[in-house]
Amino acid sequence: MNNKKEIIQNDLQELEKYNLKYQEITSIITVQKSALNENSQKLTTEIDKHGEDVHREINTNIRNMKSNVGEMDTEHLATLNQQEDEIKHTVSEITQTIAELKTLRDSNDFGSVSSSSIKTEEHGYTMESPGAESSPPDRLLIDVPQLITQIKTTFGESHPLYKVSCLSDEEMWTCGSGNIMSLYNLSGKTVKLVLTKSGYSPYDIAVTKGGDLVYTDRHVRTVNIVKNTQRKKPQITTVIELRGWGPLSVCSTSSGDLLVVMNSDDHRQTKVTMEPMQ
Repeated sequence: MNNKKEIIQNDLQELEKYNLKYQEITSIITVQKSALNENSQKLTTEIDKHGEDVHREINTNIRNMKSNVGEMDTEHLATLNQQEDEIKHTVSEITQTIAELKTLRDSNDFGSVSSSSIKTEEHGYTMESPGAESSPPDRLLIDVPQLITQIKTTFGESHPLYKVSCLSDEEMWTCGSGNIMSLYNLSGKTVKLVLTKSGYSPYDIAVTKGGDLVYTDRHVRTVNIVKNTQRKKPQITTVIELRGWGPLSVCSTSSGDLLVVMNSDDHRQTKVTMEPMQ
């Protein structure tokens, strides 16, 4: 009996030891379950917040896309309305022209002429009617200005472009900060380069009626650009030295004279007559 009791006592102690361990494990599991629940709730909250952010971003993108569609519709509608107005205007002009042509076709009177083409004889001289020479050609003006071309010059931030003067409908002279004047065509190609005689930057440039280049630095100088078999490069043909005056801007009149704005207290303008070269 004593031996049996001793064995039972040993088993009892062993079981109590295991019981304490399992109770500790049960406590740990309870804590882990509580932490798991708390972490799950935290993750759920973060997921809901992320979902709200995603929905908000999607809604913002959708609103922006709808706004862009509305803006594109407005722009396209404005373009279509403009084209429609232009077409209606053209149709109106065509209709008016057809009516005028029908009137002329059915009329026997073709003797009327415009006042700009009438010539009068006075004191043995033939004179054009006033305004006949200065009246511009009949050209229809477009409703919206159009950019014909864009030329990238050699001028930049350190040497900006200042002045442009047209040589023809296809070529133009340019100058800026620096002693180089460049002739460009509408393709953006450099046709000619001319250096100022003094080495200073030109204040202004102009093109004469004969196609010569005029520029002002400390004097008014005329450069002959016309091709000559005996002259390989452009040559200064005229130098107008204005003592005590500083020429600034210059332009060429239709008669071939030059108008020069000089630096003075009363800002006077001087008209300089260009004598023909001998």
